[in-house]
Amino acid sequence: MTGYGMTGYEFEQHALDLRAALETVFMTITFGDMLGLPVIPPIYSKYIVPTHCTGFEAISAFAHEMPEQFILNTTGTRYTIAA
Repeated sequence: MTGYGMTGYEFEQHALDLRAALETVFMTITFGDMLGLPVIPPIYSKYIVPTHCTGFEAISAFAHEMPEQFILNTTGTRYTIAA
C-alpha cells in the first residue's frame, strides 16, 4: 500500500467514526424529544431576526417566546450592531 492509499484509508475511517458519532447524537436528540426529555438546553441569543424564508408560524413563535430578543425584519431595514 502506498502512502496515498493509507491516507485514503485513514480518511475513510475518520469519516465513518464521525458519522457514527453524529448518528448517536441525532438518535439521542430524537428519542429524547419523543419521550419529552430536554436533551438540548435552551438557546440564548442576544437578537433573533428571522427573514421571510422562516415562515409566519415560526416568526410568531419567536416573537412570543423571545420578545426581548425578537426584531421584526422588513424590506429596507438596516441594522447597526456594535461590538
